Amino acid sequence: MKLGIRTPSLKKSLSAKTTGKLKRSVKASINPFYGKKGIGTITNPQKSLYNKVYNQTTFDGFSSIKNSFSSNEEREWVSVRLNRECLTLEKNGNIIYAPLGFEQGVVFGGALVPLLRKDYVNFLKILLLQIFFFKGAGFGGGLFISIFINIVCSFIYNKMYLKQLYKKGYKIIQ
Repeated sequence: MKLGIRTPSLKKSLSAKTTGKLKRSVKASINPFYGKKGIGTITNPQKSLYNKVYNQTTFDGFSSIKNSFSSNEEREWVSVRLNRECLTLEKNGNIIYAPLGFEQGVVFGGALVPLLRKDYVNFLKILLLQIFFFKGAGFGGGLFISIFINIVCSFIYNKMYLKQLYKKGYKIIQ
């Protein structure tokens, strides 16, 4: 059984995104149990048990980056599904779900996560840290120091993000 980060599959990802609503509705009209929760346990219990264990022992290394592209409602659902704590902030009817704690997307994406969240101040902070330490250590050691900076920033990024939202006038509603 695999532990840790799931191996990404471009083929499976594209297949999941291109299976249309029409195809699902046709299958549901033919098979009344299609897409219903718990049917996999009845039809193939061995595969169902394997998938349950696999989903609990592995995680998607790119989930935080993917969440940056999705809408706030999808982000809230994903955060709840991953058992991540999330604050709901609001300003003039604009609602933002801000995750708390460790941000694994910063480990893998570095300054890309703040950029995708349109958090330009923290984007520049992380980017300048990476450039400064990468050039200061030379090419060989700079890569390891850059990864180290990403790990450190992943522990503090969500706090920095919340501070920026407070400065912009967002208030906690939940």
